[in-house]
This record gives sequence, structure tokens and C-alpha cells, in this order.
Amino acid sequence: MPNQRMTAQIAAFTPDRLEREVSFATSALDRSDPASCEWLACLLNRLAEQLSDGPTALDGVCLEIKRALEGDSNDAEHDALVGVAEHLGVDWTPPDV
Repeated sequence: MPNQRMTAQIAAFTPDRLEREVSFATSALDRSDPASCEWLACLLNRLAEQLSDGPTALDGVCLEIKRALEGDSNDAEHDALVGVAEHLGVDWTPPDV
């Protein structure tokens, strides 16, 4: 069960603050520290709730990736975007298909 005090504090975060906190907590996670693991779990739980509420910044990122992929670039950046798109589950059709 999520920590109620942490959940209440995180519920008051703006979407920008939530993204910053998730980014920091992910990069600084100490798996041997139960409190930092619980904090990240509460942050991710709130992020999941936010994502299920409708379009978010992630939707915009996915659209931007999709548009870039559908272009005619064949450089290293394109190859990197293909990997990101697959990881995020972005549905796109290669232009040469």
C-alpha cells in the first residue's frame, strides 16, 4: 500500500514538478534504501494516474518522434529515434514500406 503521507504530498505537485521529481528520483535511486524506493513508487503511481487522465507532454513527445521518423532522414539520429519509438510503443510506418 502506498505511503499516505508521501501520496498526499505528491498529489499537490504540478505536472512540471512531478516530472522533475520522477527524473531526479529515478537517477538518484538507492535500491537499498526503502524510503527512496517508496518515494519513487509513489511518484510513479501519481504519474500513472496523470497519464491515464488524458493527453500529456508524453503524447507530444510521441507525436514529435512519429513525425521525425516519417521524414526522409537516414542518419544516426533517425536510427536512435527508431529505438525510442519502439521502447515507447509509438505506432508508425516507415516511409519506404
